[in-house]
Order: sequence, then C-alpha cells, then structure tokens
Amino acid sequence: MYKYLIIITLYINSNLLFAQEEADMPVFPKGEPIIRIFANVHSGLTETDPSKAFEVRRAYLGFKYKLNQYYSTELKVDIGSPEEISEYARLRRYAYFKTAALYWEKQKWTLKGGIIDTEHYRRQEKYWKHRYIYRSMQDEHRFGPKADLGATVIYVPWKALAFDASMMNGEGYQNLQRDNAFKASMGISYFPITPLQLRVYYDFINQDVLQSTLSTFIGYRHRKITAGAEYNRKRNRDFRQDHNQTGLSAYVSYDINDRFELFGRYDWLTSNTPPAYTQPWNLMEDGSAIIAGIQFHPIEQVKLALNYQDWVPFAANMGNMSYIYLNLEISL
Repeated sequence: MYKYLIIITLYINSNLLFAQEEADMPVFPKGEPIIRIFANVHSGLTETDPSKAFEVRRAYLGFKYKLNQYYSTELKVDIGSPEEISEYARLRRYAYFKTAALYWEKQKWTLKGGIIDTEHYRRQEKYWKHRYIYRSMQDEHRFGPKADLGATVIYVPWKALAFDASMMNGEGYQNLQRDNAFKASMGISYFPITPLQLRVYYDFINQDVLQSTLSTFIGYRHRKITAGAEYNRKRNRDFRQDHNQTGLSAYVSYDINDRFELFGRYDWLTSNTPPAYTQPWNLMEDGSAIIAGIQFHPIEQVKLALNYQDWVPFAANMGNMSYIYLNLEISL
C-alpha cells in the first residue's frame, strides 16, 4: 500500500515540476509592434523666422520578433523627410526602411547585421532622451548617418567595460552603396561606477581623402538626474581636404516626480578656416543652440514638452532664430 502511495506521490510531483519548468521557459517565437510618432506645434519669435505651424515630423512603424533564445529580427519603416536639410525638404514625406536587421546575442557577445542603428548614436540618445524634440548633436549636424547598412559586433568582457566595432556602407540608410569605400568604426565604453559612462569613438572612410570622426562622451544617470556631454571632431568633411568641424553638446534633465521633468541643452558648432580661405568654410551653418523646457508624462506611451529653442549663428549678418514649441511623442 505504501509502495503504491509513494509511486503516485512521485508521479504527481514530477508532473508538477515539469509543468512549472514549462511555465518558466520562454515561449518562442514572440513579437511586439513598434509605433512612434513625433508631432509639434510651434511659433517663431523673431523676424528671421516668424512662422507658426502644426507638424507631424516623423512616424516609425514596425515590428520586433524574438525567434529563439539567441536570434531576433526587427523591421521598421521611417515616414518623414530625408535629411531634413531645409524647411522646404520637410514639406514632403517619404517612407523608407530605417531598420531591417537580424540580431544574435549570447553571453558577452552581440552581433547585428542589416540596416541597423549606429551604436554610438544609440548610446548618446539614451542620455539626451528627447529625440522627439531635437536630434542629437551628431545627427542634427550630419556628422554621420544615425543608421546604416552593415554589421556591428559588441563584446562585454565584464560589466564595467564594453567594446564595439562596425563595418558600414557609409552613405546612410537612405542610400545604396555608391562606391567601393566602407566606413569602419570602433568604440570603447567604460563604467568606473554604476551611474557614470565614459566613451571614446572613432570612425574613418577612405576615398581620395581620408574622412574621420573622433568623439568622446561622458554620461551620468542616477536617481532623478540624467546628464551627458560630448565632443565631436570631423576631419575632411565630405572628403574635402582641411575642411574640419568641431561640435560640443551638453544636456541635463531632472525628474521632478513621475510625471514632470525639467531639461536643458547647449550645442556649439564651428568650422575651421582652410588654407587660402579668409573665413571658416562653413560659417553660414556655424552657431550655437539653446533648448530648455518642461516635459509632462501623462501615461507611459505619451510625452508632451513645452520648450524654448534658440539658434544663434556665428555669422554677423545673420539673425537669431527663436521658437516656442509644444512637442508630442506617442510610442509603443
């Protein structure tokens, strides 16, 4: 009698344990949608640009799919204005792939291939946190494409250190390869203490002239405060010898509570004076930017920000451009 009772008990327990293991194991494949919309209403405050408008600047639509324990894929379409170089370019809307990628992750290694985000931009935007209001320094001034076609490998030997290296098309995710030159890049991130990140990044692409970008970054994120500062130096811009650019950016945000946040940012962009020039080669685009405002987070998927934006050109014959913005982000 006891023998049968023991057998029945063991059988029931084994089934319960097996069922628990099944419940704890992840179920593959599984996915989630990507929806992200940037919109705003703004008013110019100066004679340089007194425009007033409602805008839907961008919409990202896509899907992430976890194939198994190691592999995942992502497809995302960007609906917006390519490059956004001028106000006239923003009047048109195009749809193009922003992400079409396959990812592999295992222990200390991550591999990414396809149309993927540039790792350096991705890390900096995490500290700026307000892409829907204003693009990051490198993105805004086109120091390089935010996303590109190629491959990235990331290696994290231990928690305080990470290495990444990429081989990319070099022309960005909006263009096909037009030459035989590829852009190589490498970055090192160091976390001396948990809230602090120090990073150095370098990329280069060689055609008739070697074009390169050096960037250093420091980021701090702890409790209510997030802050970042970056130095960017681009040599031989657009493969023109001795046409260099330097960009500085510093930003900070403070969480008042779960729903309200204060934020501010300062940018500084300048170009050199090449031999045989009498003034900086990019003087018409050189200047400084100031952004400051308050963000309201009514629900997890929605952000609203009332903010002031000011661009101060370094050219003496150009006036300031100042705006009041109310920005909106909807994301899933």
